[in-house]
Amino acid sequence: MLYAAEKNGAEVSFEEIKKMLRQHLDSREWKRVLLLPPDITRFHSGSGKITAFYYDELIKRGASVKVLPALGTHVPMKREEQIRMFGAGIPEDAYLVHDFRKSVTEIGTVPAEVMKKISQGLFTEDVRVSVNRELVSGKYDAILSIGQVISHEIAGMAGYTKNLLVGCGGGEMINVSHFLGVFYGLERLLGEDHNPVRDLFDYVQETILNPIMPLTFIQTVMLQENGEDTYRGVYISSDRQAFERAVTLCRKVNFNNVERPIHKCVVWMDPESYHSTWVTNKAIYRTQLAVEQGGEIIIIAPGVRMFGENDLADGIIRKYGYLPRETVLAMRKTEPALAENLSMAGHLIHGAPEGIKVTYCTDRLSREEIEHANFSYLSVGEALRRYPCEDWKTGWHILEDGEEIFFVRNAGLGMWRCESLQNQQGGKSMSEKKKCAVVGGGTMGRQIGLNAAIHGYETVVCESVEAVRENLVKWENEYLAGRIAKGKMTEEQVTEIKASFRVTDDLAAAVKDAEVVIEAIIEDREAKTKVLAQISELCPPDAVIGTNSSFMVSSLFKDAVKNPSRLTNTHFFAPALVMKLVEVVKGEHTSDETIQKAMDYCRAVGKTPVLVRKEEDGFIVNNVLKVIKEEAYRLVNNGVCSMEDLDKAVKLGLGHPMGPYELDDLNGIDVRYNVLKRRYEETGVKSEGFDMIEKLYKEGRYGKKNGHGFYDYV
Repeated sequence: MLYAAEKNGAEVSFEEIKKMLRQHLDSREWKRVLLLPPDITRFHSGSGKITAFYYDELIKRGASVKVLPALGTHVPMKREEQIRMFGAGIPEDAYLVHDFRKSVTEIGTVPAEVMKKISQGLFTEDVRVSVNRELVSGKYDAILSIGQVISHEIAGMAGYTKNLLVGCGGGEMINVSHFLGVFYGLERLLGEDHNPVRDLFDYVQETILNPIMPLTFIQTVMLQENGEDTYRGVYISSDRQAFERAVTLCRKVNFNNVERPIHKCVVWMDPESYHSTWVTNKAIYRTQLAVEQGGEIIIIAPGVRMFGENDLADGIIRKYGYLPRETVLAMRKTEPALAENLSMAGHLIHGAPEGIKVTYCTDRLSREEIEHANFSYLSVGEALRRYPCEDWKTGWHILEDGEEIFFVRNAGLGMWRCESLQNQQGGKSMSEKKKCAVVGGGTMGRQIGLNAAIHGYETVVCESVEAVRENLVKWENEYLAGRIAKGKMTEEQVTEIKASFRVTDDLAAAVKDAEVVIEAIIEDREAKTKVLAQISELCPPDAVIGTNSSFMVSSLFKDAVKNPSRLTNTHFFAPALVMKLVEVVKGEHTSDETIQKAMDYCRAVGKTPVLVRKEEDGFIVNNVLKVIKEEAYRLVNNGVCSMEDLDKAVKLGLGHPMGPYELDDLNGIDVRYNVLKRRYEETGVKSEGFDMIEKLYKEGRYGKKNGHGFYDYV
């Protein structure tokens, strides 16, 4: 029978919950009851009040009650922690202590053939199942497992049988389940109640636990509002029903889709509940699917004073630190400590999210200790000076210097992910793919378009010249084949990307469904004006229109564009598949909404946008480069050095990836000529490099794109 207290996601008062709990007890005459709540690390689970109520109510009804917190590998609760979580009404002698090494007994085995099927071949031997011997002592009429259902890095969703098999289980099941979860993958596991780890737990529940234990499951769904923990649902059953109902509500209440990738995520972890990185790392697990590559998770955790929750775990983390998956898997073959403690190996991997920097802020471990564990370090005081989050609510915040932060008040009560990030390596989105169009299939346009397809956008590149289209398709095939050959992409990923990337000469068809349209044609004002006007007539009325011009501001075209508030500069840098920067320029005609959408698009396709707050020809980077290039032209014109030596000096002396002359060749001599010609017409002042650039332009030497510029490439 299922008992439920819920209000379609709205808050459920504890008075309503108590009424349901009494109804649950009224039909039973239990005399000896064992309560299995979580420990202090799950303080915000709502389990404490429910455990205290059950204890009081059962005692009033004449029952004998013991409380066995599901510690797993955690340290035992101190008396002050018992009182904080469960109240002073439960006496100290009512508590039992679980030790995953000393207080367990073996109750059965998962056969090798079952393990092979469940683990997809990872485990091919029998797995022994052990639990705290109190559970199978025969002393109790009822065992009530109480816990919160929330996303979990090992089980997919916490709750149900995890409380028994991990929280009150033995080392072998803890090791196997943790390593199985790591292999299955965090991005596939989080939030899912059907996965290999759950399949293992379900098998044990059905074949071993049910026949020998009088189990009942009480599952909570919680939400924090205005700093207070609130109940959104409580469910009771002796089977999977309560868990499944809680999972459904949890996905509605606790799963947070961030509309754009997070670059810097600041997470506050309650110092009264989180004392070790072992537990506090949920700040990483619960947010990393929303943080972009190259981003950072900053964990402000004043209570963290150790790494592991026991001496063994603490010693292993201190010895090896948190390490990438491949490193740990290799070390497992040579390091007995990892080979014999698979849960530890899995934990080290989970604490090192690929491509994301993790900074720990605590004063109870030293900088040296934190950095030896392969985290970055900040003191709590410095962290709070930079990120004064004491009164912040979960969500986006802008600092005084303009930096954008996403803040999480309590990582224990939610999960955050960003759909667009699921496509960073060309995979499928969690929902229908977004659409964008690029107009112009030249050197920049083709790379802007393919980059979008790689990051999950359904992309159309429109190019009117047949020869350019043919060259584009040839280039696409060669580029993607090269990624496979270098091991950067799989054949499956390339197949998916190709299915999302299309080339056409039909402008109307290209832009009709696009959310973002990037114009990337020749740097000619008249041509751009004409094309942008056509785009604005043919694309959806709310589509962002970005011009990729490297020097012409979008206000030059606003009078030709229908609804110019959606027009902006989105200046990508060459080569667009590699360079991270995009300059997003706000003209007086450009709406704030357009700027936000443009910035979001850039982040979604793996770029780092910077906002140019007002229009100026050349924006940021080209205005800085202008000074360098003028000096480069002058030095060569005056015979101070050769072009080759100047480029070499800039690369070796300044650390630039290429010299000014090489850069002109890469960007296009035709592009550079148009920039200098326009500047000359407007000011009457010739650039130092105008004559040499004009000569190359008239000779048809356009740079790398046709094999000849300042340098010869063919």
